[in-house]
Amino acid sequence: MQFYKIFLVFSFWIIGTLSQASEITEGVVHMSDQRAVYYQQIKAQPGMPTVVMLNGLIYSIENWKTYIEEFSSKGYGVVLVAYSTQPESLRHVKTTPYYEDIKIGPMGYMYHKGLETKDLAEDVLAVTDSLGLDEFHLQTLSYGSIVGSYLANNHAERLKSITLVTPAVMSAHRYTPYGESRHQHYLWQNQININPFIVPDHFYDLELYQTLRTVMEFQRSSIDTLGVGFETFVNGVFQMGRSAKYFDLKDEASKKWPQMNLILASEEEFMLLKDQMHFWREKKQMSKDSRMVLVRDTAHAIPGANPKALSDLYSQMLEGQINPGEYTYEVSSGTWNDATAPEKMINSCSFYLGKNNSSLGSSSSSFGFSKSL
Repeated sequence: MQFYKIFLVFSFWIIGTLSQASEITEGVVHMSDQRAVYYQQIKAQPGMPTVVMLNGLIYSIENWKTYIEEFSSKGYGVVLVAYSTQPESLRHVKTTPYYEDIKIGPMGYMYHKGLETKDLAEDVLAVTDSLGLDEFHLQTLSYGSIVGSYLANNHAERLKSITLVTPAVMSAHRYTPYGESRHQHYLWQNQININPFIVPDHFYDLELYQTLRTVMEFQRSSIDTLGVGFETFVNGVFQMGRSAKYFDLKDEASKKWPQMNLILASEEEFMLLKDQMHFWREKKQMSKDSRMVLVRDTAHAIPGANPKALSDLYSQMLEGQINPGEYTYEVSSGTWNDATAPEKMINSCSFYLGKNNSSLGSSSSSFGFSKSL
């Protein structure tokens, strides 16, 4: 009888522990009257690590729900951060956001302040510091790779590993010949500018703002601003895009990072997938312990498109079950080619670096790049 009581107490303790570990709690870090950072947290079970997850440009935290519940059910802790520019955070600010010091000049809008990538990285560190996370695994989605790269370069001591999920490689507007030519033009303009009264990036900013606004108007019916004014949301997205307009992930390939994983989607837009593969080909030479997995039959936003598949393969990575190298993961069967079957590994990226293939998605269109946000 005594044993039965002990068993019941132990069972209830286990159930309570698991229930508590899976509970999603919310929090807000107020960095100033004009700046707040919203986050969601699921505490790790004893002895399990915590993963900090970074969002995309216009990807709602709500889209992560199934994934983080699936992933945390394995015992991992999760901290999901909304940048200070995103609606989840903006709704906690009652004044004009800190980056919106805007003046209308004779030639259009002039942004006296503005975001840099380090500002968004500060958002992340403000949350982790408030939670007492001195070290953590980092997982990024799409645009989050830009912020993740900054953290890997400047705060490597905080990262146990960094995993880029379908990363943004270049600024989205560069995925058309016109966009790339304009990009190169403004680079040249910056180099030759000697007039202190002209901001070299001024026209670039106007063009980028209009491009992003057009994309968001096009998708407006599917965007939930959570009560934040649409204009405020547009300006937040613009500031994030503006901070990364000269970013190129391939520039980071030669830098020493913490242990890196790369998770890609086979149905990614072809031009973006091509650039992601170029980055991998260079990065694996620098980081011999890196791993890349191409997930078959899935699209760019993997946390929403295939939450279980991402949860399964990422947990295997964290548990050290996957050796460095290149792999494919089959969503339909839930299996993947691991190091025990090297003859089935991807031995070359040449197929994905070749001509367009219908199985990899269509080429970028004028609005197609929005999928890479």
